[in-house]
Amino acid sequence: MMLQQKTLSGINEVLPSFNLESAIEDFALSMRATALSPRTVYNHAWILRKFTRFVGEMGFPQAVSGITTEHIRHWLAHCSEREKALSVVKYYNVLRAFWGYLVKEGEVRENPLDRIEAPRPDVQIVQIYSEAEFKALYSRAAAQYKAALALLYATGMRSFELCSLRLQDVDLATGIIRVMGKGRKERRVDAGPRAMLILRRYLRARERAAQGRTLRPDEPLLLNLKGRPMQPHGLWQALKRLAQAAGIKGARLHRFRNTFAEMFLENGGSDGALQDILGHSSPVSTRVYTRSRAQQRALDQQRRFNPFERLTLPGRSPL
Repeated sequence: MMLQQKTLSGINEVLPSFNLESAIEDFALSMRATALSPRTVYNHAWILRKFTRFVGEMGFPQAVSGITTEHIRHWLAHCSEREKALSVVKYYNVLRAFWGYLVKEGEVRENPLDRIEAPRPDVQIVQIYSEAEFKALYSRAAAQYKAALALLYATGMRSFELCSLRLQDVDLATGIIRVMGKGRKERRVDAGPRAMLILRRYLRARERAAQGRTLRPDEPLLLNLKGRPMQPHGLWQALKRLAQAAGIKGARLHRFRNTFAEMFLENGGSDGALQDILGHSSPVSTRVYTRSRAQQRALDQQRRFNPFERLTLPGRSPL
């Protein structure tokens, strides 16, 4: 086993070379210490263990100090042949963060990802709800789900952010909502008067059902049909039932976030403001909507100005 020299509190100690599995465990602890969500920690560790399995199958070194740029490049190429471009981008970013942590901890001298160009995701048109689709979902929903759909559409919040809200997080007079996002990062969004009216209508009905009991500020903002705090999975199940009844395919909670972002830009909002509203730590995440919007405009113009459609062809019309 390779050995490496480390100095702790002025005492020289010889420790075994860090293997990938131990490094992943330490990295996961460091992520928890920075208040990243359990889901984010789990996903990052899952990606790193996927890389570790590949390393084992290929007979590459198991020590972090033995992993080279070529090993990582080989894995990313392997994934590119089998998975979506966006997944490979995610893998690259996680590996880069992982080795950045190892450099900071002194386990390796340099980040091997520094010599690998970041993969670029394919430009994809973001799926959104049409106005007719949203109305079909909304019209079939119970009061609490009407409020949930309205808030998702009006703010672009993630479903877990919505389900984490307490009454005290919402200013019913102004429409300002305090949102706790990924990494425990707090932001404020403005839901607007229409969504607030829908929410207030639901809360009035809830107070009546509680026989006039005043709702406490620390109570969950939204309850499910059984009177329990609304959870993302339950909200997703409710959306599936609504979509099935309305005949809408591909319904997803995240499509409300996409819809807000796309329509915000369509109506003249800026990329920078959208990044703040959505709680993205990097503009890279927000640019997916900008690229999608540009791609959609290009397709619309192609349909309008396609030169082939203006040709007069000889013989019988093909239509």
